[in-house]
Order: sequence, then structure tokens, then C-alpha cells
Amino acid sequence: MILRKTSRILLLLLLVELCFTPTGSNRLLGFNRLPLGVIFGERPADKMVNSSCLVHYLKGLLCDNEGKFNEAAIEYQKVLARNPRLVKPRLKLAEDYIRIGKYSKAIQELKRCLSLVPSSIEVYQRLGAIYISQKKYQEAVDCYNKILSIDPVDLTALVNLADIYLIQNKLTEASEFYERIIEQGTDVPLVYFNLGIIYSQLNEFDKAILNFKKVIKRQPDYFEAYLSLGFIYEFRKEPDMAIAQFNEALKIDPLSTEVYHHLGQIYYQAKKIKQAIRQYKLLISLAPEEIDGYIELAYIYLNEDKPKEALEILNKAKELTDKQDQVYLLLGLTYNLMKKDKEAVAALKKAIEINEDDDYLHFRLGIIYEKKGLRENAIREFEKTIALNPQNANAYNYLGYMYADAGENLDEAIRLVKKALKIDPDNGAYVDSLGWAYYKKGMLNEAQAELERAVSIMGDDPVIRDHLGDVYYQKNFREKARLQWEKSLELQPEQEDLKRKLEKCKSGN
Repeated sequence: MILRKTSRILLLLLLVELCFTPTGSNRLLGFNRLPLGVIFGERPADKMVNSSCLVHYLKGLLCDNEGKFNEAAIEYQKVLARNPRLVKPRLKLAEDYIRIGKYSKAIQELKRCLSLVPSSIEVYQRLGAIYISQKKYQEAVDCYNKILSIDPVDLTALVNLADIYLIQNKLTEASEFYERIIEQGTDVPLVYFNLGIIYSQLNEFDKAILNFKKVIKRQPDYFEAYLSLGFIYEFRKEPDMAIAQFNEALKIDPLSTEVYHHLGQIYYQAKKIKQAIRQYKLLISLAPEEIDGYIELAYIYLNEDKPKEALEILNKAKELTDKQDQVYLLLGLTYNLMKKDKEAVAALKKAIEINEDDDYLHFRLGIIYEKKGLRENAIREFEKTIALNPQNANAYNYLGYMYADAGENLDEAIRLVKKALKIDPDNGAYVDSLGWAYYKKGMLNEAQAELERAVSIMGDDPVIRDHLGDVYYQKNFREKARLQWEKSLELQPEQEDLKRKLEKCKSGN
């Protein structure tokens, strides 16, 4: 009874195999609709050999059905030992090698299949899939191109080639294959979406927008398409269009923190401060454990000169983590704005403790030390900033100006500011620093040239106007000096020293 039941299972599996083998491929794969004794035969063969092959093949099918892939592989090997020209058992063997992770053996068996049936699309498909899984993309491309040489409109090959080129960031090639897929009548939203992504990366935004809109037309709830359109419009500085797309995305997923984050950025850049704050508050309420929302909101409050609100948000952020240097940086800036220097220094030191190689943290700490009159500490932090980032023009300029304003190390001051200007040649503040250093060194002609250039770059800056007035005064250009000082005072009325200089100038002293 047990043997009879097993035989019935084996025959059932065989029938399933035969039913799912396309008629046109039977002869190709070594199976003909013949009596079981010759089902594997490419030619008349010994019945005992054929019977033995059939038994092992059916046992292999049974093992596959039970998930015993190693045992199945052994059975298929026995079949092939008796008749190595059979393709179907070799394909089954390759499949089992794939299942148990023996990819090199699977490739070997599939290549043997190709030596028997060199135009088998099925074999090339399986071989290409293995190469993709192993990231051997060129070998996979060769397989799929071979398929297209056999059948130029094979959709699977076109899709896989498009995906491979997309993975390799070969965007032009990927777009060509996606376009070919569409030409075959495929109307799948994902194809249009991938094309949209490719054209976005190629900066062909009009084509990208067109494809994302095609996605939405075919699948109106395609969240990522609205999101991608929003990104494009945000990048193109079209805030109203970006906001419209992001709001459509929120209709599909009202809990998307990414959307609220981008809306907050867009509103802030558009100087719609209340709307920006609202978006970040929503973001925090949806994801109270994510630190970015707190940081962005605190940054807005700081820029809007609302240090108390910033402090409240940052203290909440600090409760979440004490490992985020940006939180402590913003705390330092907040305390500095609130004239709480001790707390500002402590916060920035904590930020540096977390991320000691961040040049900007050292730079900000140096500024606070300089404002407190702790010059040696400030110099140390600025020098540390430059050591960490030799391209930090602000640090060169700040240190150079600090020396110049104190009238010390003037050659070093000039050298430092020139380093800043080499990095950023048209920065008006740096040009002013150089002019001021020349002035302090008594190089009045050079100072005049640089400060006049600084005015032409920055226009109505009260400090630069004041400096240029000092140069004119020293060169005995009293009227020019008076005009510059008056302009500076107009721009910044609360300058008592400047008022005294003007009185002196008017009195002719």
C-alpha cells in the first residue's frame, strides 16, 4: 500500500511537470509526450536506463516538493549520470543549486544546458538572474542581450536590462530600455516612475514631470510620484507648485514626516514663518522621537530672534538624546543670544566632546571666547578650526581681523586675511578686513583701495563705511571722511564714537 501510494504521488508530480511544460519546448528540453519508458529519450534507448532515469527524476520532484533540495539534487545527478544530454533534469539541478546557495555550480549546469540548447531563452533568463544576485552585472547584461538577439521584444530581458543600468547609475542606457518597454505597450506605473527618477537625476526635469504625471494618471494614489514632483518643484524654486504636490501626498499618507519636513523648509524659505513653524510642530507631534524636527524648529526660532522658544525646544531635544552635537551647538548659540556666556561655552564644549573634529563647533566657540575678551582661548579655537579645515575662510578672516583690530601681529593678520580671500575672492567682509589691516599697518594707499572695493561689493555696511572714513581722514580727505561717517551713522545711529569723530571732523581738528 505504501509503495502504491508513493507511486501515485510520483506520477502526480510528473503530470504536473508535463502540464506546466509548454508544448513548443518539450522537444527542446528532452521531453516528448511519449510512453513513460522513453519520456527522456532523444533517441531510442535501453528501457532499463530510461526507467531508472524516470524513477530518479520523480524522486527528485518529490524531494523538491518536500523542500529537501540537497536530496533532490542528488537524484537529478543520478539521472544525468545515465543520460547527460537531458536538459530538464539539468535545469532542475541548477534550480536546486540556487536554492542551497551553490551559485557557481548552478552557473556551470546552466552553461551545460546552453551547450545542448544554445537558443534557450529560459536558460539565459535563469543565468542572468543568478548574475544579478551576485552583482555580476556585465555577465547579466550579456545574457539579456543574447535573449534580445533571439527575441527583440522579450519583456523580461528589457526590464532586467533597464533595472541593471539603473542600479549601475547608467541613466541614459536605463532610460532607453524603459522607453523600449513602453513602446511594447506596457502601461505599468512603475516603469513611468523609474523613468521620472532617471530624468530627475539627469536634470531633465520637464521629462521627469511628464512621467510622474503619467504615473498619477494611471494610479492616483501613487504617493511617491507626488513626493517626487514636490522635490522637483522645490529644487526649481517653485514653492506654490511644490506645496500643492506635497499636500496631495499628505492626502494619501497624512502621517508622512518627510512631507512635513519639506513643507517646513519650503515655507521658511518663502519667509512664511508661521506656516513653517506649524509644519515642524506637526512633524514633532507625529515623530516625537526624531531629533531633526526639534533642530529645524529651534533654528527657525533663533533666526527669528526668539531664543526663549528655541531654548524650550532644545531642552526637549536634549531629553531625547545627549549624543547629538547639533542640539548642543544650537543651545550654545541660543545662550549666546541670551547673553548667558557661561552656559554658551558649556554647551559648545559638550558639542565638541561629541564631535571633536567638527571645525564649525570650534569656530563658534572661538567667537564666544573673543566676545568675552578671552583672546588666548579664542586664538586656540580659531587655530584648531583651521587645522581641522584649511578651507575655512571664516576662521582665517576672523583671526586676521582680530589681530588687525588690536593692532598686533599685523603681518600675520594680512597673511591670514589673504588666505581667506584666496578661498573666497569677492567676499566684501574679507576685503574690509584686509583694508583694515593695511590701515593699522600705516599702508594707507593699499587700505583705501581695498576698502573702496569692499564698499563696492557690500554697499551700505556701517562698519566698512566707518573704516573707509578713517582712511580718508588720515589722508586728509576730510569731506570724503565726513560723507562716509555720516552714511555709517545713518545706517547704524547708536555709534557714540562715530559721533565724536564727526564732531572732530566738522570742527576742523
